[in-house]
Amino acid sequence: MVLKIIVLLYVFCFGAKGVYSLVLDQQTDPNVLQLLVKLEADFNNMKSKMEELEESCTCAAPSHQLTQSFMATLGHTFTCAVNQAVIFDTVKLNQGTGYDNRHGVFRAAKNGTYHFGATFTVAPQTDFRVAFVKNFASNHIGYLFGGVGHSFWQETSTSIVTHLNAGDDVWLSCLSPSTLQGDSDTVNDYHTYHSHFSGFMVAEP
Repeated sequence: MVLKIIVLLYVFCFGAKGVYSLVLDQQTDPNVLQLLVKLEADFNNMKSKMEELEESCTCAAPSHQLTQSFMATLGHTFTCAVNQAVIFDTVKLNQGTGYDNRHGVFRAAKNGTYHFGATFTVAPQTDFRVAFVKNFASNHIGYLFGGVGHSFWQETSTSIVTHLNAGDDVWLSCLSPSTLQGDSDTVNDYHTYHSHFSGFMVAEP
């Protein structure tokens, strides 16, 4: 009897695809029969619903394509003139190779929404005015400044979110003559983060 139930369950669970049916003899325990018939009905009902979902589903598979993200720091103190690009020369991250540390420029590979952040450290009694710009120096999309009158080292940060098309360039440009603190200290490596520029793609349209 036990062997017969095991065989029946095996046929039920691993049989050919389609609507399942059970063939039982008269010696099968009525309780076992009732349980198996219920299991068969539940299974076929679930199978039918899964087939309906498969036919109606239009969900796209998640994209695993490489997206862009970067972070670069100033490896030395940088003095800039009006409309001069701030060149963050020390690359910490450059996924998708969108950031060019020779010119301090990030170039978008895809249309989408992007987040950018910047932090600057300046010496006491030093001011600075810097803009996020897109494609040309007069197209300002963000602003960061620090004022004179402080008798301590000052660190200032901001971030922006903007839409870019593939091929758009973003960089940081000085709005006034400014001296920005950088460092390449290999002993106290946290000093290398005095001033930094970062960004990443948030979403495609």
